[in-house]
Amino acid sequence: MRVMCIKLINPVSGEDETSSAWLCLHSEYEVLELSAFPDRRVELRLVSEETSIPALFDSEMFITTDGTVPRTWSIKIDEGGVVRLAPEPWLVPGFWEDYFDRDPAAVEIYEEQKAAMLSSGP
Repeated sequence: MRVMCIKLINPVSGEDETSSAWLCLHSEYEVLELSAFPDRRVELRLVSEETSIPALFDSEMFITTDGTVPRTWSIKIDEGGVVRLAPEPWLVPGFWEDYFDRDPAAVEIYEEQKAAMLSSGP
């Protein structure tokens, strides 16, 4: 799944921005994970052009350019009703915390799953 950034929103203030350290307007990004919340908010996990860090962004900032769902994605409904689509190992509770703590096993899982997702096609 690919999206194009059509709007920049400050994640703290919610105000529109003209530039971002993370994203560029009119650039395309591969969606690594999608989370839909009961309050109707949807977040996309992307890797930005400026960093190699996978980060969450409000879906309001994007339009779909390729709606093909990666074969490696699974779906999970978390406690509280959050629906998540991502590679199954990323859906394990605590995975992202371990990744951002630079746990070697989590980093390896991330890299393997990301590579598999990007090479698998529809």
